Amino acid sequence: MFAICVRVGLSRRSNWSDRMMAPWSPGNRGSRRWSTTRASAIVYSDIFPKRARVPSRGIAVVSAGARALLDKGTRAHQRSFACKSAMLKMVMQMAIAAALLVVSIYGDSFDKTLFTEQVVWKGVGAGSPTKMVVAPNGEVFVSDKLGKLVKYPSLTANAVNQGVVVWDNGADNTVSFGDRGFLSLAVDPAYPKNPYLWAIVSVNRQGTIADQTPVLDDPKTCPLGDDDVTVGKCDSQARLVRIKVNPATGMGVTDAILASDWCSAGWSHHVGDLVWAPDGGLYFSMGIAASYTVPDRGVPNAPCYRKNDARFQGNWDAQWDDIPAGKMFYIAYKDLTGNNLLTIGNGLTTVAKGLRNPFRFTVHPITYDLYIAEVGSDFWEEINVLPDPLSNKGKVVNFGWPCFEGNAPQPTYGADQGCANVKTEAVKPFFTYSRQIMFPDVAGANANCKTGSVSADEVVFVNNTDWGTDWENRLIWGDSSAQCLFSFANDPKTGLPDGIAKNMKLISYNPLVATQPTGIYPLNKWCDIQILTPPNGGKATMYAVNYDQAQLVSWSYVGPVSKTPVVVPTNKPGSNGGNGGAGTSTGSGNLATSFDIVLLATLALVAMGGGLLGAY
Repeated sequence: MFAICVRVGLSRRSNWSDRMMAPWSPGNRGSRRWSTTRASAIVYSDIFPKRARVPSRGIAVVSAGARALLDKGTRAHQRSFACKSAMLKMVMQMAIAAALLVVSIYGDSFDKTLFTEQVVWKGVGAGSPTKMVVAPNGEVFVSDKLGKLVKYPSLTANAVNQGVVVWDNGADNTVSFGDRGFLSLAVDPAYPKNPYLWAIVSVNRQGTIADQTPVLDDPKTCPLGDDDVTVGKCDSQARLVRIKVNPATGMGVTDAILASDWCSAGWSHHVGDLVWAPDGGLYFSMGIAASYTVPDRGVPNAPCYRKNDARFQGNWDAQWDDIPAGKMFYIAYKDLTGNNLLTIGNGLTTVAKGLRNPFRFTVHPITYDLYIAEVGSDFWEEINVLPDPLSNKGKVVNFGWPCFEGNAPQPTYGADQGCANVKTEAVKPFFTYSRQIMFPDVAGANANCKTGSVSADEVVFVNNTDWGTDWENRLIWGDSSAQCLFSFANDPKTGLPDGIAKNMKLISYNPLVATQPTGIYPLNKWCDIQILTPPNGGKATMYAVNYDQAQLVSWSYVGPVSKTPVVVPTNKPGSNGGNGGAGTSTGSGNLATSFDIVLLATLALVAMGGGLLGAY
């Protein structure tokens, strides 16, 4: 007797396995792997996956014996979800038919003549580059996940051979398991006159700054998988560090530890991004640092558990104003250059909360609103818009995690006590898309983008004019797991991104390269995209560091250059909001209404390959 079951989405939300781990093989991944003759599932990292086999999407037919084997799993993410309901089967069939119809309507072609792509550098950073910043004097700084800062003299082709490690956080002080490590940096806008850089890095420490005792004496003691949330063998904190570069030697030293907190039990959703604010201050993002494979409301007796705090913890820390996890912050420049330890309310100003993994974000060049790439859990990836915090009168915007994912209640946490309060203030995402159906109404996307995992994690605005008026102030964004770059169209009435999926363009995708019997290896894994204009003139070029291959890649615009006048957005803060469209994007406002609706859409997504228990 066979039962039709849903593939539970187990390929979704474990975190990046880094190169310090053993090579991938069945049973030797960053989290559990189980399989039967007829069905298998692999847990992937959000942003930094180890090269691994890409599972197909869709349903799996599992025998009763195989089903029994699956149900023996000791972790929540190993549980299977049986489609016993005739209604759910019907919804599944209708959803698949509808998705296939949409794909057939839009086809699988797109304009390949807009950009040319090339590899600029090979061997970037120390082998695991996460972000590149070009300083005002033309020097190039690259953060490396392993805790090293590498400097290059310029962006010229041969400069990659002149890279020098100018600062090292130290192997015994850096945690790079999963989505952790040295993931972002910022260079002083007046560098080298002000010879400072700032780094956000996961550290192998607990306790006070003065405590230099490593948590992990041997990286091998960190178990494979996310079960460190209960055993505490991979716990870490994060630190915001100011680095001072000696102008005579070019070498950097740790000038100050400005903030130290963010206890992390899970492998992922830890440190995020650093981006300059228009007034010279610095924005930065931090993830929830909770488990991604088991429901995490706090694990008593685990090292990160606050024993005297009776509230839900773990994912719920994103909602607590006194806990810095799952937040966006602002720091004034005077505090960045001072020597005080920054905490919430004392130099750290919270501007947003209710975030799961705000890995990358960017600032609109005119409205100064923040566009945040938010990596989701089981069902929905999001791009959120935070109205200009400098003009928002101190308001803290709540994006709803863990109560909401996308526009609907999160299946695991949405019924928790406390969500009734969250729903009254949580704001809708600007744009959402599902990991199950991805981009059916974007020409060429589902035919060319990689399947098996998605991560909305790259955003940048076109702030140049030499690509033509059609591209002015356009938002380009990427999914580094799907390995595709897109651009939103601008609303012709406002000049702002419209958030409508059917108006999006697929800019670039990376082909998959079949290699060894272990599977299909991704060609590229972008970690940061930006658009740079040469200081001596010339056309602006888009760049990204490629974590997986340790490369710097570029996209040069070669498409038509329109001169037709377009509407330019006003600088009114908070003026943005999606218009909705294609069932994947939303407008502004809160989520109170959608909290109480029947989740037929969620059921349809479950039926198409997601799982209520696949990730958290």
